[in-house]
Amino acid sequence: MSFHVSSMGLTRAISEALREIQVDLFRGPGPHRLHHYTKAPIVESIIANRALWATCLADQADQTEVSHTAALVTQLAENLALSSNPFSRDVLRRLPFFMEERKQWIFIACFCDDDNSPLHWSGYGDYCLTFPAPWTSTPSLTLGDSQSECWYQRIVYDEEVQRQAIERALRAITSALEQNTRGQNEGPWAGTMVDSCARNAAQLLLGIAVGFKRSDFRGEREWRIVCAPRLGNNYSAPDWIDEKFSVNIKKSPRSHVLLHISRPQGFLMPLLTPSIPFLSWTWNPHRYREDEVQRINSALISNHRADLSVSS
Repeated sequence: MSFHVSSMGLTRAISEALREIQVDLFRGPGPHRLHHYTKAPIVESIIANRALWATCLADQADQTEVSHTAALVTQLAENLALSSNPFSRDVLRRLPFFMEERKQWIFIACFCDDDNSPLHWSGYGDYCLTFPAPWTSTPSLTLGDSQSECWYQRIVYDEEVQRQAIERALRAITSALEQNTRGQNEGPWAGTMVDSCARNAAQLLLGIAVGFKRSDFRGEREWRIVCAPRLGNNYSAPDWIDEKFSVNIKKSPRSHVLLHISRPQGFLMPLLTPSIPFLSWTWNPHRYREDEVQRINSALISNHRADLSVSS
């Protein structure tokens, strides 16, 4: 029997199932403001560029969390593969490879819901920038490209909840594969079809995995903005989708994309200078550095935002 994939149906089924898991994981009331702790030169750069970096997941110094999730996917996928049809089995076994490969296309910016966190003052920098959350009426940070997806999510620290979510996601992927394929996957394009399906599923899994951290870090109370290329269906050219997204990526000194405050759509809007993205800022109450504060205030005044300057 010849092999058939309901490509749009499969992409939609996996996407809807995994996004439902994301909603269940990260549901609940969110803060009206999110806070980003950093150092003075970074604050000056954010003012000058009117943007905040979202850094590539593959360039993060600590890969422990994603590696842990990938190992969990490997273990659970192999268990499911044993009772799956050959095509589903092959896709499940390719997921860990594509989770590693798709890391270079996932970008994150990190925040906290506490505007005076001793942990963040000591670990991240002496300056706290306050940003609007997207569920308020205030325009918020986004990538602003139709070829991208950009969303906010709270971090989940409960490791049993994480495991249950990954197992649920893999079962949903398996179910979608078996409901949207028929026949034997044979011939010269067999491997391509497996990889295409695994690539999309792996990117969606990463969208869940970037919301996980070990319970030891619960005190961080972290939120993230996550950006990634939009998914194509399983017949679309994945390299073309990545190429369209890649115009957003800056390579120096680390791979990143620039997040700006969202603006209304309009003919002249792309020509307008973006807003300075934060609503307010403050410094570590236990470590005031006058020269740095003066430089930040000067940068704000030079960029026509004297209203954001702060005095001691």
